[in-house]
Amino acid sequence: MNTRSSIAAMTAAALLLTIPSLSAREWKFNGIAKPFEAEFVGMENGGVVLQGPNGKSFEVPFGNFSPADQQYLKALDAAAKETGENAKPGKPVTSRAGYSSRSAETLVNQVVVLKGASELHITGGDDPVTGSTFNFTSPDAWLFFDNIPPSVVASKLMGRFLVNGKKASEGKNLRVVQHGPGTVLIPHPQDFTAMTAHTGKDLTGESVPLECHVKYGGAKLMKLKDSFGSFVLKRGYMATIASDEKGTGVSRNYVAQDHDLVISGLPKGLESGVKFIRVFPWRYTGKKGIAGGIWQKLDVDWFYDWNIGAMSSLDIEYVAIRQKLHWPGMDQDWKEKGINHLLGYNEPD
Repeated sequence: MNTRSSIAAMTAAALLLTIPSLSAREWKFNGIAKPFEAEFVGMENGGVVLQGPNGKSFEVPFGNFSPADQQYLKALDAAAKETGENAKPGKPVTSRAGYSSRSAETLVNQVVVLKGASELHITGGDDPVTGSTFNFTSPDAWLFFDNIPPSVVASKLMGRFLVNGKKASEGKNLRVVQHGPGTVLIPHPQDFTAMTAHTGKDLTGESVPLECHVKYGGAKLMKLKDSFGSFVLKRGYMATIASDEKGTGVSRNYVAQDHDLVISGLPKGLESGVKFIRVFPWRYTGKKGIAGGIWQKLDVDWFYDWNIGAMSSLDIEYVAIRQKLHWPGMDQDWKEKGINHLLGYNEPD
């Protein structure tokens, strides 16, 4: 191996540890008619490191790329370096009008930076974003695939996405969520602060960050145990608060479906004390559903089976049921099952 090849190999190896590898795309080189498919790894000292179908990395001088690909590489390099505050909730967006929205049937060979409070809807099917890369830099910037189900997005398109310049990972820094017949991508990490509670009314006093799937009660309520006056619930989440530690007594359920919710004061019955808080991720489930074990071959959005033993998939929500006072048991791993609410049994013996 010559010196340049050795340097290229070492550079590629180093870059593979620090720069996310994106989905393969076709590249065109000056003087070569046939395009070459490879994954982009990174840029270093005027060279572009690609990874071929055989898994081996190699370096190509920037000037060898076609003018269109040079423009794409410049945009990609700039986008990968652009970061925001994805781990922080930010200022509440309290109405649908607070989000800028645009749509496109396809976006081919584009570099898109998703920022601020915004929505981008891709309406095409199959692969409407061939050769494109998306970098999420805000927790309020959501990407919709209106006609592609979540399982397809997760299995075939994940290599197109970055979150603050880092490779996106389903369930870790990017939520892949059912949205009617399609999908919405929400750039929130697992420990995202879905709800921020305040000890005083009108978002005054001390603030307490709350996460999903945590049993907040007793000592876990922290400062809220003695004083809970208001809260912000981020879009894409549901929260239940109650006056009894078991979730009974006076209770209220809040769903932030279309925008953030700001609750400036608690309703009557909860003003004197909250002993139960649960926050769950919200799904945008469609109306079509079925009861029983025949849902696998049907085009439905949800199913239930008079029990609590099944699990939701990316594409279909499982609706569990609490049939009797003590059965099924409530000691469940709600996160693993993908369940965010229970039906009550309406056919007493």
